[in-house]
Amino acid sequence: MLAQELSLQNVIFKGDSLNVIRELKENNSNLSMIGLCLLDTQRILSTFPRVELTHIRREDNEAAHSLAQFALSSSESFLWKDCIPSFFDSYFSK
Repeated sequence: MLAQELSLQNVIFKGDSLNVIRELKENNSNLSMIGLCLLDTQRILSTFPRVELTHIRREDNEAAHSLAQFALSSSESFLWKDCIPSFFDSYFSK
């Protein structure tokens, strides 16, 4: 995970699925496929000294959606450090 590779200590993860955010914050036992993914995610999150999980409305998450669509359409790997991709400009000029 990039946050681990960068040795980040305080991380904030935002998501537009309220159910996923709630499940990640709770330690309920869920043996479904989704539950196992949540368990793996909780295990990774526990490696950070400080983690904040926050729900945001889907309409406020357009930048993340755009980035996900870009990733799905590309066969290359990208890492933007100290800058943002130009297709994000419209999200930050609002």
